[in-house]
Amino acid sequence: MVPVVFQAEVIDQTDAQLKKERLYQAATHVMVQRSAVLQIDLDQTADMLCKTMQDAIYQETQLLEAQTRCHQERHLRVTGMAVVTALTSKVELQQQKLSAMESLVAGCR
Repeated sequence: MVPVVFQAEVIDQTDAQLKKERLYQAATHVMVQRSAVLQIDLDQTADMLCKTMQDAIYQETQLLEAQTRCHQERHLRVTGMAVVTALTSKVELQQQKLSAMESLVAGCR
């Protein structure tokens, strides 16, 4: 026969082991729930970051397009001014030639 004291110790140890296992199961359950909540938070945060990055890229693209248009317009204005200057110089030369020819014709009369 097993002494009563020994049986009490075994029961206490078994009871303690069961309590430990229940506590572990409860802690595991809580950790699984927290993990699920954190995963949802992470997913939402990732979605928000993705949207923010998309918005930033869109705005940057819009800015680059506006800068490109401005640069092209400025280039056209500068090029246009250069053409106008060249044409003005050519017209002035033609007027000088015309004046010289008129002088020659007037001298021949």
